[in-house]
Amino acid sequence: MNTKPEVLVVEDEPSMQILLRHVLAKAGYTITVAPNGLEAKKILGGRTFDLICSDVMMSGIDGIQLCTWAHQQEGIRDIPFIILSSRAQHGERELGMEAGANAYLTKPFDIEELVKMFETLLPRKAETE
Repeated sequence: MNTKPEVLVVEDEPSMQILLRHVLAKAGYTITVAPNGLEAKKILGGRTFDLICSDVMMSGIDGIQLCTWAHQQEGIRDIPFIILSSRAQHGERELGMEAGANAYLTKPFDIEELVKMFETLLPRKAETE
């Protein structure tokens, strides 16, 4: 039985997809990647996740819109949501938090900080054999 937490990463940049998949898998998470917000909505319609981590700037539906949508959906609204963004302007973080994000991390970010954020929002149960 897979006891690893399931994480949906929503990221349109291939190099960032690879980095996040590698780092988070190494930290003990099962990763599913969606290339944009529209695909994420489709995936969320059929699967359950323990955490969502999304970029902001994407075509179609951006990360803020996805976060707002997710927090309006029964069965999804309580999933912790982390926003990753290169937008560091004043007010951007507040927009993300108002949309329902649990955390907002500005790119470039420290990998260890991201993993600690995951561990804080998604404490893992001790794995027993």
